Amino acid sequence: MRLTRRLVFPSISCLGILVCGLGTLRASAADPSDSEAKANTGLEEIVVTAEKRSSNVQTTPLAMSALRGEDLEAHQINDIGGLAQAVPNVDFGQSTGNARISIRGIGYDQLTVGSEARVAYHLDGIYLSRPASVLGTYFDVDRIEVVSGPQGTLYGRNATAGAVNVLTRNPTDSLEGYVDVALGNYEENRISGAIGGVIANGVDERFAFQTVNRSGYGENITTGVDVDDQHTVAFRDKVNFKLGDYAHLLVSGDYMQENDHADGFHYLGVGSQYFTPLGFVYGGTYPGNPRDTANPLGPDNHRKFYGFSADFHAALGAVDFQSISGYRYSHYRLLTDILGAGIPVVDGYTQGETSDQFSQEFRISQSNLSWGDWLLGAYYFHEHTNGFTAFPYNREVLGLPSLLVQGYFAGGELSTDAYAAFGQSSYHITDEVTAVFGLRYSAEKKHVIDVLANDVSHSYSASNLVIPNVTQDDSHTWYSATPKATLEYQPLEHLFLYATYSQGFKSGGYNLGGVQPAFAPEKLTDY
Repeated sequence: MRLTRRLVFPSISCLGILVCGLGTLRASAADPSDSEAKANTGLEEIVVTAEKRSSNVQTTPLAMSALRGEDLEAHQINDIGGLAQAVPNVDFGQSTGNARISIRGIGYDQLTVGSEARVAYHLDGIYLSRPASVLGTYFDVDRIEVVSGPQGTLYGRNATAGAVNVLTRNPTDSLEGYVDVALGNYEENRISGAIGGVIANGVDERFAFQTVNRSGYGENITTGVDVDDQHTVAFRDKVNFKLGDYAHLLVSGDYMQENDHADGFHYLGVGSQYFTPLGFVYGGTYPGNPRDTANPLGPDNHRKFYGFSADFHAALGAVDFQSISGYRYSHYRLLTDILGAGIPVVDGYTQGETSDQFSQEFRISQSNLSWGDWLLGAYYFHEHTNGFTAFPYNREVLGLPSLLVQGYFAGGELSTDAYAAFGQSSYHITDEVTAVFGLRYSAEKKHVIDVLANDVSHSYSASNLVIPNVTQDDSHTWYSATPKATLEYQPLEHLFLYATYSQGFKSGGYNLGGVQPAFAPEKLTDY
């Protein structure tokens, strides 16, 4: 159970990093035209940007769901996992703190570090490659768009199952702000808020924050610490520079940190009558409540994510130009126990990943022409990731004399460089019929340096160097062309029909630490 209270401040002179004049803070009011649109159509108009341009969700030829921030708040959807309750064909789960979003049954199913999802997650137009990093981006949300099916033309890499676009609230030229306080079970307190307005002539700013503190859903009965608690803090600052009448630059920075005892392994019971858990074999005891653990250590969960972006938009005569630049940093380290039986047979399962990514997208477009509209774009993405999975163990599990040894280590470095050029155009065949054609050409290169070790000779010490059994230094490049063709038919003002064909592409890659040849790319076709 959760109780929520929103406080909207009546007035302010200055607060935080904003330098403000006297004004009134207020919640956003509905535009009168929205009510008129709803009265005329029976449906409230929602403007989306899923096709890289503004359009009414009711006349956008995509299988998509759009949820406004007010709707999310009303249904208490306060994290990305809540989308599974509100959007058809979307499922959500977590494993070792990595978000597992799937659409139409297609999603993220790998356990190794360095892996990428099949649902492309975007924050304010920036693609987030790391499945762990998406969990810290959800606050002060203006709108969420979930697009089902492969989106190979406009979104490109790793959008074979679909795309999730999280659009946060932008600065406005009127002073406004709020504070939300939510209290719930397990001593939960969730505090979020924002403040924004004009800070200088032609410059608007918005600062938003969120803190979440909650005790654990369970207990480590061996150490007595909470299990699956949550302690996070996040903030975002956005500044919009109005560059004359025809251009603006929106600069954004966000940060999230988490330190708690979440995301460890749990014992859920014997999966087969022919299998005896290793903890039982060596005299361990599992907790009766699956929410609890009996780990000799951990779990300890430490995460830090941050990023910066710059969105420049200019009207160059009849042509619109947009440049979106983004940098993201992602780091997490999880220490847990793989057995959870209260005995140090396998001691200290550790998984860690650190990533830097940079992306740049350019787009030019022209809309509302007598014959249709068009868009051309280019995209570049670079990422460097290093990560590992490791656990020492007592070698008596192999039938050798008892000794806690260095054990298993799999990890290394993986770099990615992706390039793409894309375009899409619509043509009005008649007043009721429109044809849309799109094409994206992608080239993606991955380079891996990884090692795999299973050391049963050296006693365990955290300071010991890894002695690899196998190493690999390899690279591979994949190419793909992904087309799209759509036929739209609108015989009546409030009746919109379409048929579409599209493809999505996910490049091949490497299981970091697996010391294996590259796996093959994937291409999905949607009718």
